Amino acid sequence: MSDRAARLCSAVAILSCAGAAHTTDHHLPLRSNWNGLSQAGELNDPDAPAGFRPISDRALVADAQARSTGGTIEFNVVAFPWHETTDGGGDAGEFIASAQIPAGSGPIGSIAGDITPADVDLYAIDVCDVGSFLATTVGGAGIDTQLVLFDASGFGITFNDDSSTATQSTITSLFVPAPGAYYLAISGYDRDPVDEALMELWLDTPLAAERLPDGLGATSPSAA
Repeated sequence: MSDRAARLCSAVAILSCAGAAHTTDHHLPLRSNWNGLSQAGELNDPDAPAGFRPISDRALVADAQARSTGGTIEFNVVAFPWHETTDGGGDAGEFIASAQIPAGSGPIGSIAGDITPADVDLYAIDVCDVGSFLATTVGGAGIDTQLVLFDASGFGITFNDDSSTATQSTITSLFVPAPGAYYLAISGYDRDPVDEALMELWLDTPLAAERLPDGLGATSPSAA
């Protein structure tokens, strides 16, 4: 990342349905049930405003004498918040190699922390449901931000400087090719990702557009 601008205040990166954090737990997609079989009411339902919705599945319950009966179970999948200091132990790194890895199971509901116009914070995330991926700082940041998504090798995927109505940023699933491991970066305005030759991966304009890499370093990974 190039080093520009002065240090100032704090911001919050808010993610909606960004997918699960890196973990060894089994993940439960919000639009399917644990055994992968479609049941009535379990597919294509919108998520609840609180970030979860109840889903149910058939169950076989057995007691100590191996007597069993059929039934149903119902449970909630709840999006969890992550704070870079409280949960991560300190400032998230500004390079791929030093990215903070949110730990836990289930979808990330939010990522919060301190950032300044000269700072960059990177987080390693899994995008499990491409269609539901969205990250935004609108309503959560007090500075002019940028959001960037990189793939697992550090190549640029998508970028946004300004949302249509604010100087905060929003990126969506528009250019995300597939589920998998990604790196989400939040920075202040014009704190731009560069390759090893210091060529920017994205042009400075247009500001209010979500874009694929279009700078002189577009075909290169971000500097390590």
